[in-house]
Amino acid sequence: MRKNDFPLPPPDFFLLVSLLFFLIMMVQFQSIQTNIQKITVEMVNPSQSRQEDEVFIKVSGDTIYFNNTPMPFDSLPMAVKGKTVFVLKPAEKTPALFYLRVISIVKKHAMEVYQEQVE
Repeated sequence: MRKNDFPLPPPDFFLLVSLLFFLIMMVQFQSIQTNIQKITVEMVNPSQSRQEDEVFIKVSGDTIYFNNTPMPFDSLPMAVKGKTVFVLKPAEKTPALFYLRVISIVKKHAMEVYQEQVE
């Protein structure tokens, strides 16, 4: 096989790919940086009547629905009662369809950690 059979792409291509990789890593790193340490959820029956202030998370296939609004699956920013923003990372091997209700959120504020009940 001769060297000219598979020509290398121009150097700009490598620069573009490395820049794209760097930007993706920066976005991933920023999505990990959150002030939420732990989220407590419980399984709920979708037929249960729900109150206005309850937060429901439904996972169906590769889509997450936050109060019936579709969201990205891998990094999910949400607002709980309009004041708490957190990122939920779904566990591996999630069921095809289930509903979760957020019970409590543990937030890191400066050096101290406190728990907020969402009920």
